[in-house]
Amino acid sequence: MDFPFTLQFLNHSPNHPPGILVFTCNFHKELNYSQNEDIAKIVKQFCTIVDIMGEQSRQAQKLDKPVTTANILKHTNHKLYLISLGPNKINGILKIGTKKLFVYNEKNELTPITPTCVLDFYVVSSSQRQGVGRLLFEYMLQCEKLTPRELAYDAPSNKFLSFLKKHYGLMSYTPLSTNFVIFHEYFIPSSQSYHYKRQTLLQLVTTLSNFYQSQKTEKKSAKVVSYQSNERGPFIAENTDVKHKR
Repeated sequence: MDFPFTLQFLNHSPNHPPGILVFTCNFHKELNYSQNEDIAKIVKQFCTIVDIMGEQSRQAQKLDKPVTTANILKHTNHKLYLISLGPNKINGILKIGTKKLFVYNEKNELTPITPTCVLDFYVVSSSQRQGVGRLLFEYMLQCEKLTPRELAYDAPSNKFLSFLKKHYGLMSYTPLSTNFVIFHEYFIPSSQSYHYKRQTLLQLVTTLSNFYQSQKTEKKSAKVVSYQSNERGPFIAENTDVKHKR
């Protein structure tokens, strides 16, 4: 999704790789302000980004109303992951938060749980099937120190369910009246092994590199994005003034 302003105010924290950004209810403090900038204007632009991406997600999932807005983020304990792969682009969002749910366990007993929930997950159509969503999801798992089966999913779309089946082997669940999905693997004791094929960071950033190379650019000279990895995860390094096709 292209925006009519640059996104330099999105603060690339040393705790997160450039290209992936994380915001909470304190987003007004988490943005990157430079001297003499209009802070109110910056906050308004950020809110515009969140609201538009939330609306795009609503339309894609055919929901009655968006589940991601700047106002909701401001007044909840939710955490919003953004992936930005261009100076004025947002390629996807992923929102999580905790919810108290009542579910039936493997013994068919009604049990209260308070899991971390995936509340919204959306990748813009032009960035789908390029590894962008997988990178965003995997990075969230690493930050939260969770596996996919330990999460609850709020009314996941068929496309999201297919994503979870393909990459993590999650298929079996009992439908809840709240439309949340808790996979049966959630109740596997921690002492028992649970495995899924986690892509290495190198594989993920290679996928993103291929994504960049497949994109067309309107300019003859632009920035080339290369990828490296370190202990924190993938990060983006820029080399300027190189002619290429994106």
